[in-house]
Amino acid sequence: MDPSARWLEAMGAPEALVAAVPADLEAAWDELERTDWLVWVAGAASVSLDETLRVLSGLIAEALVDVPQAETIVMGALETAEACVRRQATRADCEARATVAESAAKEAPATFREAPPKAYCELAEAGGRVARAAEAIMSARLRDEAAQMERARDSAAYLGVGVDVFARRADPPARFDVERIGHPIHAELLFVVASLSEAARLLERARAILGRPTGRALAEEFRERFHEL
Repeated sequence: MDPSARWLEAMGAPEALVAAVPADLEAAWDELERTDWLVWVAGAASVSLDETLRVLSGLIAEALVDVPQAETIVMGALETAEACVRRQATRADCEARATVAESAAKEAPATFREAPPKAYCELAEAGGRVARAAEAIMSARLRDEAAQMERARDSAAYLGVGVDVFARRADPPARFDVERIGHPIHAELLFVVASLSEAARLLERARAILGRPTGRALAEEFRERFHEL
C-alpha cells in the first residue's frame, strides 16, 4: 500500500478514497474531483485546518443565496465557527450554534402542502458540522496551550526567568499530524478533518439539488480559495 493510502486508512478515511488516492499527496490534491475527499487529503498533508474551515465556510455561505430560509441559522453557525478559531467566540458559542443548525436540519420548515425548501436540510447540517469542527479546533488548541504552559513553567523555573518569556505571541495554525494520530490533541484534530469532510459532502449534495456545479468544478473552486497550505 502506498504511503498516502496507508495514512488515509489509518485516519479512517472512506474506503473508496483509500483505494483511489494517488501515491503522492500532492498529486492527490491536484487530481481528485471530490471536495470531501480533498478535505481528507488536506488533513493527511497537515494543511492548516483553520484555512480549510474558512474555505468551506465561504462556499457554504455562497450556496445560501439560493436558500434564503436557511440563511440566519447557517450564517450564525459559520460566523461563530470562524470567530472561534480566531478566539473571538467560545467553544460554548460554537456548540450552541451547532445544536441549532443540527435541529433545523431535522425539522426543516414544511407544511402538508409544501416540502421543505430545496437543500435547506443539507446546508443547515453542513453549517452545524463546521461549527463542531471549530469547537474541536479550539479544544485541541486549549489542550496544547495547557501543555505548553506546563513546559514553560518548568523551563522558567530552571532558568530563573519569568514564564512570560516562553509565551506564544499568536496561535499557530491547527495542523493534524498523521504520525501522532494516537495523541489526544491530534485525535481531536482528526475529528475536525472528518467533520469538515462531511460538511463538504453535504455542500456538494446541496449544490447538486440546486443545480449548481459539483464534482470537478467544485473541487477546483475549493483548491483555488486557499491562501496558504
